Amino acid sequence: YFFAGVIPGWPVWKQSLPADPGYIDPDTWGTAETSSAAALAEPTNRDRINQVLNVTHAPIDPSDPESPTGTAQGLLWYSFRGTTDVMAKLGGMPFGNLDRQYTGSLDDAALNAGVGRFQFTADPARVAKLQTSARLRRPLVTIHTTGDPIVPIWHESLYRRRLDFFGRLLDTPITVSRYGHCNFTDAEVLAAFAVLVLKTTGQDLLVSSSLLPQQQARADFLHLARQHGADPTLAP
Repeated sequence: YFFAGVIPGWPVWKQSLPADPGYIDPDTWGTAETSSAAALAEPTNRDRINQVLNVTHAPIDPSDPESPTGTAQGLLWYSFRGTTDVMAKLGGMPFGNLDRQYTGSLDDAALNAGVGRFQFTADPARVAKLQTSARLRRPLVTIHTTGDPIVPIWHESLYRRRLDFFGRLLDTPITVSRYGHCNFTDAEVLAAFAVLVLKTTGQDLLVSSSLLPQQQARADFLHLARQHGADPTLAP
């Protein structure tokens, strides 16, 4: 909506039922990536970008002026690469926004009147198979950046709310205050693994110091692991 008429051939994602539930040709991503990157880099489009971010609440890194482009391009990549695939697997469009009212733009009335609308057309039975049961039977350790633009951090709390009492005892969510999708350090990944080892075996992890050559990385590893109940040992 915000870049219609600005990016050549945009929007590329439409729904024309019954023939087209909203397919995107993944092979067109190369062209779309180039044209959208140019539009996002254009200073005169800053207001458009800000409106997109205000409406979607997509995270960015305020200290990095390139992060709005990174966020937008990351989301577009998954849209181009994944939409047709997921529709093939689920028998149609797996979401709908017919009743969604968007806010945060400079003109919400115009936005809601003009934004593309999609109808849910997927097979409910196939969609149900992808729905998590939220019935944990063994320990689960997750790690998530607070500024993940692809899989929002609120997915963690949404899943945890679905867990029963015993499920919550088995669930250990680890959050890292950082922008980016899966943007973890080696120390953070190793700390999460140490917590998982403790939860599943009852034993603390013995780690070779060579895996974390830097002193700061070793300190970060031990701090994060201990924060979540583990006490791994760094061997010489």
